[in-house]
Amino acid sequence: MAELLKQKDVDLFDYDKTRDNLNNFFVKYLDYKSKQEIIRKRTKCSLAFDNLGIYSGGVSDPTGDKVEQIIKMQQYTDAIDEIINLYIDELTKQEKICLKRYIFEKCSNEDLEVYMSLTHKSVLNVKKSCYIKVAKWFDLEVYK
Repeated sequence: MAELLKQKDVDLFDYDKTRDNLNNFFVKYLDYKSKQEIIRKRTKCSLAFDNLGIYSGGVSDPTGDKVEQIIKMQQYTDAIDEIINLYIDELTKQEKICLKRYIFEKCSNEDLEVYMSLTHKSVLNVKKSCYIKVAKWFDLEVYK
């Protein structure tokens, strides 16, 4: 069963730099996830702006350009999703909540505290453990 990292294990890492590395890494991932959905919705529009060549690389094949964009983004996000799915069971229930709500959905510290019904200090321990574990999956951890 998954457990939070012990404080002595957390202390091996520079939490602030590790957190920043992971947040920066997930910016592209979350952006690509969002763009995939935007492109899919655009393809359903009968008169898309792509007909004018505004969003795509060329006027000649807007549908092909959309498909290429989605494939490129999906390959990137699928690779990350595969790693997350491979290791997700290493996270506690609280760390999974932290990953989803705090890291991916960008909820506030206060919202996370209320959602998990924990004190600020307890949530901070969960966040540190979560960030370090997930950063290690992608070789983004920073040791002291």
